[in-house]
Amino acid sequence: MKDFLTVKEAARYFKKSPSTVRRLIREKKLKATKLAGKYGVYLIDRSDLLEYVMTKMSNDIAKASK
Repeated sequence: MKDFLTVKEAARYFKKSPSTVRRLIREKKLKATKLAGKYGVYLIDRSDLLEYVMTKMSNDIAKASK
């Protein structure tokens, strides 16, 4: 199992578009590492992606219960 995902793989993982993943990275909502010398190429640690998804789900549940 890989520890890092590309933007495209991360998008597929949680059924969002790659542009949404890039926006989340730009807005600092999702941690990612930009590869040196590569324009716009990011790697996302699988644990950071899971943390984002779990936080998002928790927030959505909290909003729904209000």
